[in-house]
Amino acid sequence: MSSKLSTFFHQNRLKTATVQLNVAHVRKSIDELIHLLFPERMCEGEKTIEDIDASISALKKSFGNYFESVSVLAGNTEAKSSANVEVFFDRLPKLAEVLDLDAMDGSS
Repeated sequence: MSSKLSTFFHQNRLKTATVQLNVAHVRKSIDELIHLLFPERMCEGEKTIEDIDASISALKKSFGNYFESVSVLAGNTEAKSSANVEVFFDRLPKLAEVLDLDAMDGSS
């Protein structure tokens, strides 16, 4: 026999959830992205350009899935996850540049 609390969570939370993300996977993807932006934080040694390219491809796929999952939260917008992923990754070099400048300003 189900408790009232179990019934509440099942009917009022699980059944009405619109976004389901694997939080551990999202965190792992963010960590991988941070390691690409700040390779000095990696303890894995050097990566080849092929390794980096493979990492970027895997991250783009993951982020596409994440963007698609959260697009349901804004029902009035079109889900353009692949375009959003490309824009996001295209802006990473500029982000890295700004973060490097910020780190230099903060260290003085």
